[in-house]
Amino acid sequence: MGQGDVAQQNVILLFAVWLKRAYGCRLIYNMDSYISDHLRYAGFLAVRPVLRLAAACERAAMRAADCVVTVGLVLSDEVRRLAPGTRILQLEDAPLDEEFREDAAGAERLRRELGLSPGPVAVYAGNFSAYQGVDLLVRAAAHVGRLMPAARIVLAGGEPREIERMRTLAAARGALPTLVFAGRRPTSEMRTFTTLACAMLSPRVCGTNPR
Repeated sequence: MGQGDVAQQNVILLFAVWLKRAYGCRLIYNMDSYISDHLRYAGFLAVRPVLRLAAACERAAMRAADCVVTVGLVLSDEVRRLAPGTRILQLEDAPLDEEFREDAAGAERLRRELGLSPGPVAVYAGNFSAYQGVDLLVRAAAHVGRLMPAARIVLAGGEPREIERMRTLAAARGALPTLVFAGRRPTSEMRTFTTLACAMLSPRVCGTNPR
């Protein structure tokens, strides 16, 4: 999430709070992520004014809202801490039952597209922000390659400059043969990636935010 995204989100939150106070309309805050926490662990600590503004806007929206809709307990607890009088509706961010079905044909197609051998595949799907620990995963891939030469680790996500940085790290660590950088992929493909994987990886090193 860049500073432009943060600015846009803050403007939306402030405008929503203004509408609530000016016209007495109801305000439902759909809080699927704690933006200031995300920024803190994504390396924005040095940009403290941005963090303070994001936190202030979120707090104002929580307190002004008639109801805050969250996707998990971590966010619900944050609302209770910052806006104890606000009603909370917690809707777990779980897919529908049919989305759990495997996509075997899609997985085989994806294996061909990514040039994967028949060996075991582990998948990481997410952003490349520092708190996700992708660099730790890249370093670990070097050890995986030595122990299981046929195994591959697929990284689905990341911006081009972030991928290039991880490629450079992988080359320095001798991990490139084990890693496959798939780039950013649509959400609709996540079931296919899950079917392809023997294991889904989460090397996260800090933070509890769902995103």
